[in-house]
Amino acid sequence: MMNEDQMIIKELEKAQDEIEGGNLKVVTGNNEVVSHLIFAGSDIMLYLNFFQDPLLQVPLKALKYGTVPIELNPQTGHVGTHEQEATTTAKIFNSLFGRMSLGQALDLMKKDGRLWELKIMEAMEKDLCCDVHVSAYTSIKNL
Repeated sequence: MMNEDQMIIKELEKAQDEIEGGNLKVVTGNNEVVSHLIFAGSDIMLYLNFFQDPLLQVPLKALKYGTVPIELNPQTGHVGTHEQEATTTAKIFNSLFGRMSLGQALDLMKKDGRLWELKIMEAMEKDLCCDVHVSAYTSIKNL
């Protein structure tokens, strides 16, 4: 029996075959080098669940490359647990893209490309590396 995440991945893999031009690529493994290449060449990254990455490292890395992480399986409608909500990273995600669905992201890209570009540039300009390290330390300290 497949769990919900596995069913979503299976549906995305089917959609990958149906989309013309190879504009959708489903990557389920963990390869650091490939992930950097994907982020550098993507507009949107579909992310199963932000709670699986409590420090938001993958979405943060995607934003630095100008790729917007969109959560496919949102649990709460916003990014971050209660502890994360106070971090700069979570605040930026929530203010720029945290509540955005895939449909909303695609609509914004098509209808107001300039606003989309401004949001991406704003996210890319943020230096969140220290915030992530402070969050990691706090998480470990609170164990």
